[in-house]
Amino acid sequence: MKVLIWSKEHNAWWRANSQGYATNLACAGLYERAEADSIASDSHGRDYPVSLEKAFCDLQQQAWNADMAMSKASRQLQEIGVTFDETGVRRRT
Repeated sequence: MKVLIWSKEHNAWWRANSQGYATNLACAGLYERAEADSIASDSHGRDYPVSLEKAFCDLQQQAWNADMAMSKASRQLQEIGVTFDETGVRRRT
């Protein structure tokens, strides 16, 4: 089973073939579970394997949270009379 590896130290995903770190999930490398477990055991708790399902669920939750924050900000701006048109240009009402 393929997994990703998260680095707590770098706050990022391991890239493929141990070639650095990536904050973007799309740039993360896939590792066999046994290799990821070996890397994790050598890291003294700084790195750990993450299933693809868990990573994508977390990403979906982050996207939902961002969407809710943007909706809240939009409502607050509208309350003080600031709106944006479809091109993103600010309009004052």
